Amino acid sequence: MPRIGTLLLCCVEFVFTSQAQTPVNDLCADAIAITCGQSIAGNTTEATTDDEAVDCGTSVSAVGVWYTFEGTGDALTLSTCEGPLFDTKINVYAGTCGELSCVTGNDDGGDCGTGSTIAFPSAIGTTYFILVQGYDGAVGEFQLAASCGPISNDFCDGATAMSCFQSSNGSTVGASLDLVPFCETSVQAPGIWYTFTGISDAVVMSTCESSTFDTRINVYTGTCSDLVCVTGNDDTPGAGLCSTVNFAPSEDQTYYILVQGYDGETGEFSLELACVSCGPPTDIEAFASDVTASVFWNSLNPGATYFIEYGPLGFTPGTGLVVSGPVVGAMGSAAISGLNSDTEYAFYIREECGPGDVSATVGALTFTTLAEPPPVNANCSGALPITCGMDVDGDTGLSFFQPGTTCGAAPVSSPGLWYTFEGTGETVTLSTCDLAEYDTKISVYVGDCGALDCVVGGDDAVGCGDNTSLVVFPSEIGISYRILVHGYNGGSGTFTLSMTCAQPCSPLALNDACSGAVQLPVAGIGLCSPVQGSNACAFADGAPNPPCDPYIPIVDVWYTFTTNGAPTTNLYLAALSAGEVNAAVYEDCGELTYIGCEIGINGPWVLNTLSPNTTYILRVWNGGGEDEGSFAVCLEADITTAVIEAPKVNTVRIWPNPANDRISIDGLNSLHVDLVDPQGRVIAVTPTFDQGVLTVDIGSLAQGLYIVRTREGITIGRFVKE
Repeated sequence: MPRIGTLLLCCVEFVFTSQAQTPVNDLCADAIAITCGQSIAGNTTEATTDDEAVDCGTSVSAVGVWYTFEGTGDALTLSTCEGPLFDTKINVYAGTCGELSCVTGNDDGGDCGTGSTIAFPSAIGTTYFILVQGYDGAVGEFQLAASCGPISNDFCDGATAMSCFQSSNGSTVGASLDLVPFCETSVQAPGIWYTFTGISDAVVMSTCESSTFDTRINVYTGTCSDLVCVTGNDDTPGAGLCSTVNFAPSEDQTYYILVQGYDGETGEFSLELACVSCGPPTDIEAFASDVTASVFWNSLNPGATYFIEYGPLGFTPGTGLVVSGPVVGAMGSAAISGLNSDTEYAFYIREECGPGDVSATVGALTFTTLAEPPPVNANCSGALPITCGMDVDGDTGLSFFQPGTTCGAAPVSSPGLWYTFEGTGETVTLSTCDLAEYDTKISVYVGDCGALDCVVGGDDAVGCGDNTSLVVFPSEIGISYRILVHGYNGGSGTFTLSMTCAQPCSPLALNDACSGAVQLPVAGIGLCSPVQGSNACAFADGAPNPPCDPYIPIVDVWYTFTTNGAPTTNLYLAALSAGEVNAAVYEDCGELTYIGCEIGINGPWVLNTLSPNTTYILRVWNGGGEDEGSFAVCLEADITTAVIEAPKVNTVRIWPNPANDRISIDGLNSLHVDLVDPQGRVIAVTPTFDQGVLTVDIGSLAQGLYIVRTREGITIGRFVKE
């Protein structure tokens, strides 16, 4: 429902003494110590919300109780698989209760269904804080067991050292799942670790010598507590489900190698480490039209000479045709011409770094030429014209895939067709909305075909069925725009591209671009002063979509804020005339380093992983169109310099305040709340259903002041209905 009138967002804070009997270890500060070999019974039924707990390995989705463990230098295993059982989760942190840092976490693990099991190497002198909570609000009794053992290569800290031309047998059966960063391929299964250092030649590591399951390899540098991705691989081209990585290490770096499996698979394998002066090509891709093909690969040997031998599928190596040329930079490419249409070809590729210094040959790999010549606009240079008010039909099934520049929500992963127009200064809408037989994407660029710059990209648009697309952007007079209509995940098919133009939106949002981000103040708790913003005259841009909203064309505005010394910063965001609003936090407009994001915010977003006294970027968005409009935003943090211990209280916030059609209440510890008018009459009774944030519809209330109180008669706040 649209909101009208002035709506200010402020957080009215009240306290009242908790009436329920809570567990003695309900608070992090009151955590119960657990030691190796000990098993402790616990119960989360009367526990309260843990605001300090950040998602760690698994989300914090229920109330919980706390334990501590003093690190011994052993591997610690924590499990709820004993005794009474509900659907538990375990989160483990280091640091302090006021500033927790994630170590690991688990939802369902071990051999007990919905029980939880985690294992990690503990450090001597480190205090670990353990939160036992539940899945999707679940509470109940449990038994927490702690056991200790030696640190093996199940953990990064116990990685097995390897050297050149060594082969090591291993098994991931019974290993732990590792909470480590994505690295070229995701970590989906338990794994074990290897390490090496002091190697300067190119390295080839492979499980293709022997493996009983579908392996994956991830390679990192850094430290075990702060791993940095180098490379990774799932399946080796031409070799099946084994894995191979090739990379050029730095002699002074230590590398950590995780061998794990696809989709939870475990088994036995043999890992081989080979050192070569001329490394083989990696990440090889080939794309063909009817009579030509292009081959792309990553090279470990810039300046080397490549050799590609090709022929009809099944040809004998040594009897095919050969193309060769220099490798320019780390990305090699080659063109093959004179091919027959509708034919499957095989090819092999190697590099020569010097006389007698030749890489391993990779192949056979394959490509198939098209049966018919592709449309002229299959290439950027053949883009067809489109103008305002024009519809054009196309079929990407007649085109072929070529790598392209990622633009917003539309990375290029499918065949596409190109169009072009000259900007008129009007606002342009390009759409396949409900006009395509497949899942489309639209990317818009400026610049020459060999050096394109992203303007906007969209995948799935708000209000468009069957995953079709729509993008809106302001054009500039005299600028040539290039449009690529393509698809999701290899998809292709027929479509109609519609182009409409309208008078430019005015005035444009000043903070439509990150470079124009508006400064937001960070106020003390309960003192935040709302800033009203709008994306009604903003446009999607070429910045990558945040992971929590990867597909829609993001119509965004930008803000900046600087943290103080508090361990957490609370973001309050409320839609006014806008539909659902979302937010993401980054560092540095240039690099746009992603920190985190939340969609459909309906309550405070607690930011407890930010560094103190650091400037961050806030991105607020939705999909535009029918959802565009105004919103209110404010930030608050604890700016006190000391914390005084006090009896346990619950903090209740009512916001926005004043409000028009709904209020949100968080921090409740009551089964019902009553809305009372100034004459003391109860005009609404609302059950809380144990919700973390309660949303109350007040659209039918008359204007005026109202009181919110518990069924026990305790006043917890007031709000103004406008």
